[in-house]
Amino acid sequence: MRAALIAALVVWVGHTAEAKRIVIMEPPLARACPTAKSWPAVMDCMKLHGLKATVVRQIDDAKLLVVQAADDKLGTIETWALYVQAGAGWKLGGLVQNGGYLADVEVLRFERVTSGTHHGYRFDVATSSASSVSLDQVTVQTSLLRETQATFCSGIGYSCMTVVPSCEQVVFGQTVLAFDGKLAVEANQIVLTGVGSQPSCSAPATYTTMFQ
Repeated sequence: MRAALIAALVVWVGHTAEAKRIVIMEPPLARACPTAKSWPAVMDCMKLHGLKATVVRQIDDAKLLVVQAADDKLGTIETWALYVQAGAGWKLGGLVQNGGYLADVEVLRFERVTSGTHHGYRFDVATSSASSVSLDQVTVQTSLLRETQATFCSGIGYSCMTVVPSCEQVVFGQTVLAFDGKLAVEANQIVLTGVGSQPSCSAPATYTTMFQ
């Protein structure tokens, strides 16, 4: 089983009516293990569906998991899963498939975010991956892409938003492109500010969160 974000859209249109029926399938993990009566039950559900999950960070009411295939030998990340306490049990409060390998990822933070009446969760990971870059818009060079990925989840549904506040492209040990930004949560918006090389691997922007 792969915890990929998969959506299927099926539409039927009648000959004499404009009615349409839309069926949207949830991600496999959201269908398989959306809730559990206890934490051991969450782990048992993962195993039942051919997955292994490791708690990488936790706070008082939530746990951040990295999920892999049970038979994985390469350290491949299937998905990141956020589970939040719901009464005596647990529910899936966030799901993100960023991929990559455990050896190339470091969890930097995991926290509850509150801004006014809006609430949610944030986790940041630092990643390194092979990439390529063109400095003259003609030739392409292999590079190492280093990013900080900040993910925001409401804790209510499984949808999350990922923003890249800082990144750099490294060629032969030298940084050739970079963006150094800062994030601020204002009401129901995420504001990214900062400066960087042009073209940069990220840019200032404002995003609308899914916080409740």
